[in-house]
Amino acid sequence: MGASTNRTGLAYVKEAVYGVNPGGALKNVNFTGEGLAFNIDNITSNSIRSDRQVTGLIQTGAECAGNIDFEMQYGGYDDFLMGGLFAASWVGVGGGSNETITAGSTASNLDFALSASGNTITLGSSVTHAITEGQWFYLNGTTTDDGYHKAVNVTGNVITVESITTTETLQSDAVIVGSKIQNGTTMSSFWIERAHADVTQFFQFKGMAVNTMSLDFAANAILTGAFNFMGKAAALTQATSGTGSNTTAASTDYMNAVANVGRIALNGVPITGCLVQQVTLEVNNNIRGLGAIGQLGFCDVKEGEIGVTGNLNMYFNDNTYYDMYLASTEFSIDVRVSDNAGNTYIVSLPACKFSADAINAGGKNDDVMENTSYQAYMCENGYTIEIDRIPARNPIPSSSVSPSSSVSPSFSVSPSESHSPSPSA
Repeated sequence: MGASTNRTGLAYVKEAVYGVNPGGALKNVNFTGEGLAFNIDNITSNSIRSDRQVTGLIQTGAECAGNIDFEMQYGGYDDFLMGGLFAASWVGVGGGSNETITAGSTASNLDFALSASGNTITLGSSVTHAITEGQWFYLNGTTTDDGYHKAVNVTGNVITVESITTTETLQSDAVIVGSKIQNGTTMSSFWIERAHADVTQFFQFKGMAVNTMSLDFAANAILTGAFNFMGKAAALTQATSGTGSNTTAASTDYMNAVANVGRIALNGVPITGCLVQQVTLEVNNNIRGLGAIGQLGFCDVKEGEIGVTGNLNMYFNDNTYYDMYLASTEFSIDVRVSDNAGNTYIVSLPACKFSADAINAGGKNDDVMENTSYQAYMCENGYTIEIDRIPARNPIPSSSVSPSSSVSPSFSVSPSESHSPSPSA
């Protein structure tokens, strides 16, 4: 009896040494499909024979690569998202893994002072934080300013955000929550195991780094994505490489583009109404494999330049985006998605330009679509892409409106601030 896809599982562990299983339990990961493989290159002998026969087939190299396709879940793919951005780790608002800053019981311990006149949140002088310009976080415990806020300026413990409506000092129950990753230069590699439980066969893929990462936010669909890996080598065994029982996969809700996309904005202005059909994102790390004499497979992989591109596809409505395309206007994009519990990711690209804008009538009895392509690049703060991760808070934030981002009945765009690299970036 052959193996069934319904008895197939994927699990992984992050490697400490490239291509080496660090030991311990593997972590299960949910997936919708995969194409992990060890592909061997073969060359036919060029030897000439009078009887017209081929004298041999010789192995000359191999590539360990392939994709894992998934449906978006909060907490399900954080290690791979980090690997896709070459980020060293997720950094909480409180620094390190601490993604919560909590007000103290007295002002001398810690307080949050909100100023409506300056749109500022001032943390107590004793607070150490890791909030940076462009980061999103959630503020909870205020009179009217609970919600998502974007730091547009950070000076010491004074954080300027897009909007604060009240002036007050908060103690005891107020919190700031969130963590972030930005594109960096730290490569993470993973030991990935595909288990065929019904036939007791286990493929181990070693030294797997995220080469490309894609996300697809499409109308009337579950939010989907894919990680494409390149690695060192593979093996087939009849026993798992993990120690003990695998850690369970994420059990949070799957996110969809109907109820779970809370905001798509250009230059901080939400796109409203019946307009956007699809937003896609692809991160390409341009990884290359290093081969060597005496080794079947790669001895190492090296990263290249990061490329961040995507598409924004809409019903054609007016000249707004086409004018931006013609004028090579710079803009920012941010997309916020939350599951039914309120767990949230926000993907931000602070500096982009349209690279194409196709507006065509494809056929009769159809809609005219405006299909744009964009490319992101390094902003003035020295990064190209940021992903913010915010766990659910109580009360659960609105799916469409937050205090820090009022929704306009119409959409207009003005050029964003210059994002030329700083000398120290």
